[in-house]
Amino acid sequence: MARNAYNNSEFAGVCFSPNGQTMFVNIYSPGLTLAISGSWQTI
Repeated sequence: MARNAYNNSEFAGVCFSPNGQTMFVNIYSPGLTLAISGSWQTI
């Protein structure tokens, strides 16, 4: 579960890079893609 604190627009998709170290999050409006890196195995 996630909350969009940027604006009231919906999340349009989430996926990981092939090496699993970067998560890409899409926000429908204004058409924004965020790349978030981290140690996802420890979460």
